Amino acid sequence: MNDIQTKYFNFMVNELKFSKNIAIGALSQIDSESSFKPWASNTDESERQGSFGLFQWNDSVEDGDRGQMMKDWVDGKGTSNYQEGRWMHDWKRQLEYFKIEPKLLKINGNIVPSQRTYYDDLVA
Repeated sequence: MNDIQTKYFNFMVNELKFSKNIAIGALSQIDSESSFKPWASNTDESERQGSFGLFQWNDSVEDGDRGQMMKDWVDGKGTSNYQEGRWMHDWKRQLEYFKIEPKLLKINGNIVPSQRTYYDDLVA
């Protein structure tokens, strides 16, 4: 592992209490999605959507605007610590969000958050 991968791995295992296997899986996904660049974005202006951050959270209506939800949470929207654009450099907050992000379900055509997280599905 290089220095960045080691830093991410140690944070996930020591601070977020991921198992080593889950952390390795997350590292693989991050490498594939963003090459460890928290500022990574892939936008399609013609479709008014994009994907953002370490895990390339998608910002389409069909996907529940997960990209915007991640950016708002990492930026601290609605709190006294709000800092617009913070998501572009705060890899720790992105990893924290990955652990707590509610899984979205489509019910009767509506997208609603479930009681489970995407992380819960990994450790089940």
